[in-house]
Amino acid sequence: MPPGQARNWVVGQPVPRGVVVYSVPQPVIMQLPPAPYGYRYSRIGGDIVLVQQQSNLIVDIIQGLLGG
Repeated sequence: MPPGQARNWVVGQPVPRGVVVYSVPQPVIMQLPPAPYGYRYSRIGGDIVLVQQQSNLIVDIIQGLLGG
């Protein structure tokens, strides 16, 4: 996570503007339950977030799974 960027993503809110979102490594994806249709897993810092693709709304967070 870039310096000065607080963990400001929460369930029920869209991914905040300016937050850098990365893809989740395939070995990690394989260990997670399949994302429902219309949703995707993304990585923000060391957290995995489940995001509704159309609205960019965060519906679940797995905190600290990837360190960071």
